[in-house]
Amino acid sequence: DESLLRQATPGMRAVLLLLLALPAGHGSVVCRPHALHSPRARVCASAKRTRAGDEVVLPGTCEPCNVVLTHTNADFDSLAGSVALAKLWNAEYDDVPTVVVMPRGANPGLKRFLAYHKHLYPIRGFATIRPTDVRRIGVVDTQSRDRLGRAADWLPVASSVTVFDHHNAAAAAEAAAAIVASGVQAGQSAVDAESNNIMSSNANVESVVEAVGSATTLIIERLRARGVQLRDAEATLFALGIRTDTGCLTYEHTTVRDAKALVWLMEQGASQQAIAEFGAVRMSPLQRKMLTDALAGASVSQYNGLKFATVVVNTDEFMTGMSHVAEELLELTACDVALLGVMHRGGGGGKAHYLSIIGRVAPRAVTVDLNVVLNPYGGGGHPKAAAASVRLSEEGGLEGEDQNPATGERNESGDSAMAVSNEAADLLNAAVDLKEVEDAMALTRAQLLLATVTAAVQAQVPVEVLAESIMTRSVIVLHPDQTVDEAKSVLIENGLRGAPVVEAMTRKLVGLLKFSDVIKATQGGRGGQKIKGVVRTNVPTVSPDMPFVELEEFIMDRGIGRLPVLSEAGELVGIITRTDILRHHNLYSSLDKSPEPDSESDS
Repeated sequence: DESLLRQATPGMRAVLLLLLALPAGHGSVVCRPHALHSPRARVCASAKRTRAGDEVVLPGTCEPCNVVLTHTNADFDSLAGSVALAKLWNAEYDDVPTVVVMPRGANPGLKRFLAYHKHLYPIRGFATIRPTDVRRIGVVDTQSRDRLGRAADWLPVASSVTVFDHHNAAAAAEAAAAIVASGVQAGQSAVDAESNNIMSSNANVESVVEAVGSATTLIIERLRARGVQLRDAEATLFALGIRTDTGCLTYEHTTVRDAKALVWLMEQGASQQAIAEFGAVRMSPLQRKMLTDALAGASVSQYNGLKFATVVVNTDEFMTGMSHVAEELLELTACDVALLGVMHRGGGGGKAHYLSIIGRVAPRAVTVDLNVVLNPYGGGGHPKAAAASVRLSEEGGLEGEDQNPATGERNESGDSAMAVSNEAADLLNAAVDLKEVEDAMALTRAQLLLATVTAAVQAQVPVEVLAESIMTRSVIVLHPDQTVDEAKSVLIENGLRGAPVVEAMTRKLVGLLKFSDVIKATQGGRGGQKIKGVVRTNVPTVSPDMPFVELEEFIMDRGIGRLPVLSEAGELVGIITRTDILRHHNLYSSLDKSPEPDSESDS
């Protein structure tokens, strides 16, 4: 029918012409209705995977397949782990091919990488796969159904589901328990948390969740153990996945396993040139504008010795890449915690406002776990880097917004939140446009929500540590009437580079004697001289109640190796060394207190 051919799309026209060209009596041809309307022609050919040079030729798109899913707004670790799992399954299972599906979106850095490399990996579009074609499903870098977008509907129909993740499952459980403990929508929240877990979506689920820095590492270990050889483009993507999620092996959750996996990938031919080109994050002009706005509007405050930077920025539409803006906000404000709220309207011209909360924490904030704080809001991530997206209620606020979701107690930030409300009320009075009114009301709710989240983070911060809590109390001291030779023997026997000199009866500080002063005196033939003529009397000291933050700055700014701690009466009650500072930060397990804790060689 010529009229049908004229009205048909190019793809449909090609199929119709093919049918017309078949000889009579060729036999019946069965066409599935959806085949004529698919985004691309569906080819029912062999399920075997072939290559044309380095390009992966995808298998027939209407055949059964195993599917590995990234999470929505995929990052390097999620995609790298997914491609690695597809590589592993294609080596282990020869019944059907394995492909990778990115349910929705990717961060800007990964988008740029895929613009050059997408054809080198077995990536399929979501719309090209029918639920009935799905066999096994793999999920990488998430345990949440919500982060799989529409692909979550495939989970119940799969023959099996395997989850690979490195996020702390115990922290997620703790967060769910915190919801129940808060008493705010406890029952419903607990049910939602359970139903959102992939583990409850299929009767045959295997979960591989281990404490490593990158989900990709878990699968690289299995590829290596199986002896699978990689192409250079594959090794490069996998290396980028590990590097980005471990901060090039600098994040505190990085393990030896991540480093070993990265070394193996370099041995497999990972391109350092490509890693240098695509591994560095480049801020777009829009991201730079958001960072400028965030820096200009950020509120910086201190809480129990930690510095917090919090800010809400308003955008008309959802923007990707805001995690890098949060990282730069943390760095440029020199804070310990940065909480960035990005308010935007829903997609597709929707009127509803959303708040994306992106948090970043410096290593020194040891007790802060953003994963626990943001999990009740449907978010998650790492203890020091997490995010959540919350729909802002249009009925006058968020339920429980004046409560801490982790404790159920009223936030201490209530006064600041009220001040925020007053500020937004001024905006409402000035608004003459309905959209401005809606935006102002949403901004109020967004700021209140961020204040609630900030209070939940602050609840994790212990009471500020004072000098007396970390000082060494058992101090080896010298007395003014001892000779230089005697002092030298004491210092050498105890491995000290210096010691305080105190009055024998009162323990009042006289000064500090350094080993270098002792050496000079003995070389000058003054070994028999009393040390009261050699001791340094102009010595900086601190009180036992000095806050740790001030104490640390005091020591680092002056380059002091040991700092006497004096009572109000001038008596020596302890000493603080560089080792005490390092020990407080839990940087080295070898610095646990020993019987002679002051015997390090500080200058």
